[in-house]
Amino acid sequence: MKKTNVMVCITDQKKCDRLIYNAMEHIDHEESEIFVIHILKEGVIADRESAEALEYLIGLCNEYAATVSVIKSNDIRKTLIEFAKDKNVNKIIMGESRQADPKTSVTFDLKKELGEKVEVVIVPTK
Repeated sequence: MKKTNVMVCITDQKKCDRLIYNAMEHIDHEESEIFVIHILKEGVIADRESAEALEYLIGLCNEYAATVSVIKSNDIRKTLIEFAKDKNVNKIIMGESRQADPKTSVTFDLKKELGEKVEVVIVPTK
């Protein structure tokens, strides 16, 4: 059985814990891995609330032995695509896009660039 490498894309909001919990449902092999990624555009955490949210999410990742990466980048799409390829990800967990046009969303670009070999799972906002 092929192991599942899951990439979870989070923001600096505590409610992203639902994405990490969702990733746990997709682990199907003891060698499977979860890679949680957060992209910082400015290179610094925006405010105290964001810092507390990221600290909470990182703590949650540690409980589930998920690898956490916080990466500074001005090109979110390119960074996520490169990360997914580098980690041999075959499943991506993301929240819903706020884009009015789905073709302008990060999700659309990931599906287009990574193709059929990577399943993108969208977790709805509650």
